[in-house]
Amino acid sequence: MTIQSMKEIEEKNHNKHFRVSYALDDIKGVRKLLKDRFIISNRRYKGDTKASDILLDLNTAIELANLTKRQAQTFILVYGYRQFPQQQASEILGISQKQVSSHLQVALSKIAQVYKDWKYSEIVIKICSDHNSCEHGWEGDIIESNYG
Repeated sequence: MTIQSMKEIEEKNHNKHFRVSYALDDIKGVRKLLKDRFIISNRRYKGDTKASDILLDLNTAIELANLTKRQAQTFILVYGYRQFPQQQASEILGISQKQVSSHLQVALSKIAQVYKDWKYSEIVIKICSDHNSCEHGWEGDIIESNYG
């Protein structure tokens, strides 16, 4: 899981905090945020306004990226609710896996460019793990979010 691979554990007042960062001005950071967006979405339903802000900005960036129809179809299959593997997305769309990968790279580049235009560089989220466990293994609340 992306969050697990990005954790930096800090001890503060006997509570564990995890720091997760997403460099949104490059493809890797956008990809990581997209993979974690449903985890972040769970926080939104618990009243976490910072999670809502992150998701609203992501959705706006996707809309402003002006994806082609094929890029959008590929993007939805791989990063949408079902998150199909690229090979399965290629079978659904009737194109090669290499074409799926190419469409995704261009789509991610366009989204990263929107964040660059907004002068975003990185979002840092600190998650406090002393609360009840959340779905997908993410515990606690977003307690801090830094933009740019």
